[in-house]
Amino acid sequence: MARHRSWGLIAALAAGAAAPAFADTYVAGNRAFIPTLLTDDPFVADELTGTATRITNLAGGGSPAVRETDFGWAFSKRITPDLAVEIEQGYTVLSPAGLRRVYGFDNVEATLKYQLYVNPEHEFLLSAGISHEFGGSGAARVADTIGATSPTLFFGKGFGDLPDGLAWLRPLAVTGVLEYEIPDRRTADTPTTLTGGMAIEYNLRYLEGNVAYLGLPEFIDRMTPVVEFQFSAPTSRAPGTPITGTVAPGIVYSGNTFDIGVEALIPATRGTRTSIGAIAMLHLRLEALFPTTLGRPLFGAEK
Repeated sequence: MARHRSWGLIAALAAGAAAPAFADTYVAGNRAFIPTLLTDDPFVADELTGTATRITNLAGGGSPAVRETDFGWAFSKRITPDLAVEIEQGYTVLSPAGLRRVYGFDNVEATLKYQLYVNPEHEFLLSAGISHEFGGSGAARVADTIGATSPTLFFGKGFGDLPDGLAWLRPLAVTGVLEYEIPDRRTADTPTTLTGGMAIEYNLRYLEGNVAYLGLPEFIDRMTPVVEFQFSAPTSRAPGTPITGTVAPGIVYSGNTFDIGVEALIPATRGTRTSIGAIAMLHLRLEALFPTTLGRPLFGAEK
């Protein structure tokens, strides 16, 4: 579930930018769903995303506190207008208090996602996917040697269909994901796991364009306040594997071809055992940057 993305190639591409504001792949009716930092997108798209995360894993059980820094990248490519494949990987740096730093690449993960249903009138999207983490593809000092397969459901729902009496709530949207992780080999440390995430966002551009024009400055108009929730719970016997949860309030700025976001990471359960951390994201919409090449599905016409 944690989105491992990277910054390198992305920053260079971001400099190129001037195209339509939102590609159709992000849209259901009047709703343009923004990419979020922890909750995977409900749509299929051509996109390149990077994140940087900093958090401290608290000391316990005789182990020192460990400051963890993660960088990562993900590239998503549409095969057809409704089917996409995503490849992602990360790089982790672990800094235990008073000990030597440990670092290396995380495992490679591949996801196949299919957009099942779009309802423009009710601003609703539903997708399904399956992911596989290739155990042992990363550095053994930071990555699991056992891989896992995860069937996943994704959804997005905008509230533009609310009645006039609730018009100020129409800019609200919810996106979410639910996945069931099945390890390649079951051990006490690798149980089956149910993981979920949800993002609640209030889109100021939707407010100005579809509810009431307030004359907000363009810089403010392009911002979307967001709160994300994430949890993970073992579903098989797993001594010492707690239920974990995170609340992540933040904001996303949407340009014509990119999104930049930042969120705080706040532990929500006792078992999470981390300090307050932070995550930042840079997301590029390849449909807008390269509409005739990288931004088109390999097969089938655009809808």
